[in-house]
Amino acid sequence: MSLIQIADLGGATINAVDAGAFITPYVMKPATETKRIFENVPNFMFRKDDVMLCTYPKTGTNWLFEIIMMILNKSAEPIETNKGMTMLEFQAPEDIDQQPSPRVVNCHFPCRILPFKDMTAKQIKTVLCCRNPKDTAVSYYNHMKGLRPYDYNGKWDDWLPVYLQGKLEYGKYTDYLLEWEKAMEEGVGFPLHVMYYEDLKINGTGEMDKLRKFLDVELDDVLKEDIVKMCGFARMATKTVPGSFTKEGFNFFRKGQIGDWKNWFTVAQDEMFDEIWKSEMKDSKMSKFIYTFRGHYCRLKPHFVREKAIQLAYRRMTSVKIKDLSGATIDEIDVGGFLIPDFKKPPAEAKQLFDSIPHFEFRDDDLIYLPLNDMKVKQIKTVLCCRNQKDTAVSYYNHMKGIEVYGYDGKWSDWLPVYLQGKCFTLCFENQNGLEEIDRLLKFLDVDLSEELKKDIIHMCGFENMANKTMPSDMEKVFFKQDFKFFRKGRVGDWKNWFTVAQNENFDEIWENEMNGSTFSQFKYSDPRDGNDVSQPSF
Repeated sequence: MSLIQIADLGGATINAVDAGAFITPYVMKPATETKRIFENVPNFMFRKDDVMLCTYPKTGTNWLFEIIMMILNKSAEPIETNKGMTMLEFQAPEDIDQQPSPRVVNCHFPCRILPFKDMTAKQIKTVLCCRNPKDTAVSYYNHMKGLRPYDYNGKWDDWLPVYLQGKLEYGKYTDYLLEWEKAMEEGVGFPLHVMYYEDLKINGTGEMDKLRKFLDVELDDVLKEDIVKMCGFARMATKTVPGSFTKEGFNFFRKGQIGDWKNWFTVAQDEMFDEIWKSEMKDSKMSKFIYTFRGHYCRLKPHFVREKAIQLAYRRMTSVKIKDLSGATIDEIDVGGFLIPDFKKPPAEAKQLFDSIPHFEFRDDDLIYLPLNDMKVKQIKTVLCCRNQKDTAVSYYNHMKGIEVYGYDGKWSDWLPVYLQGKCFTLCFENQNGLEEIDRLLKFLDVDLSEELKKDIIHMCGFENMANKTMPSDMEKVFFKQDFKFFRKGRVGDWKNWFTVAQNENFDEIWENEMNGSTFSQFKYSDPRDGNDVSQPSF
């Protein structure tokens, strides 16, 4: 039995205790005491009126502990004990024996370690509470970051893969559920009531009534409602945990929402999680969880604030700062309601450039953008290139963060709602068949090229070669922030590593509403070969 440090993908470590074939939490006790507590769990002796509460970590233990204690006490008054006082992996048997009845003994250990022998002998009423695995994961990550014994300060992106591999304390949630499922199929031998966190959240009174009946306790309707109110999240969040265990600013009762995972999981992480979960739980009947409940998870609320900064000398041309949700600003030029980048040119020159665009005169062989009158007169061949809106958004955010003239250093989650409102300047990328696409372009331009030259063009314009292009040193010095790469990734589907599930749902809702009936919305959102890595040269 030894204290170990488990590294996440970023190298940040989490304190835990290696008990041989099982990883247990570090509870800031000497190794000899921790060993004795662990070894005594299977042999724990119950009182006949005890209730056993079994949960995987962060699936509602504290919440249900309070509800059961109030039911047993037939009182909605705040209880003086907490679940840590009767927690099998936290307290020695003699310390738990000091607690008066009624007691709710509780434990996060899997079935194989629990004291089933005495639970069966004394027919201990046992409550098993489960929670959807995605909210469980988010809550567990914040739990580990917030409690001092873990001494952990890593990132969600680095923690999640290690958690899914079952390398952390208590092992995999899938293993925990499957062990219980097998035990129930074979017959546990004692009274068992299975509850789901989400059901309790949605229908507290109804679920508490089922629990009360299982515990064989009579309560009047007024007391039932009082207990539900007293165990509501707002009051639970006011409870304190000993200061030696929590970091400054951490609230043990964080949110308690159904669906908050959507604000944490990127689309790529969600797909990875689902693939692993479905594979490991494919034959299980215990995986029918509720993952969302209307009104519970936080949706984006797009809004923007525009600050006029410097009134330029010319009418209709104003330097503005666009604020993201946290107040970080993006420098732009407002030209009568249309935003263009602020290239830090003198006001007179900036106005002259903008005013001249509609009157630009083409040569007969020009290929360029937008002055429509002369384009029509001279029948200018025009190429319009589109890209799926999600990869476009991610690329645009990184562009604004990396280009000095924008003066922007905000967060993706604060930038996206402002972008969705169309308050940033904006200009098929996804078709990965370079040879086919260049053939179509050549036909349009009425140009003949040899097959060898086509392949050379495709190669030279592949992303790796484009990424090696350098800008003039004076331009890089003025325009680019340090370490910024103008050609960042160029991948189809990289958006999945940026958009959370909530952001993706909100984005889709806005996009579908604004593009309803449009023929410009049939984009590809992932590379059919593997979703990210594009092995062939592409544009």
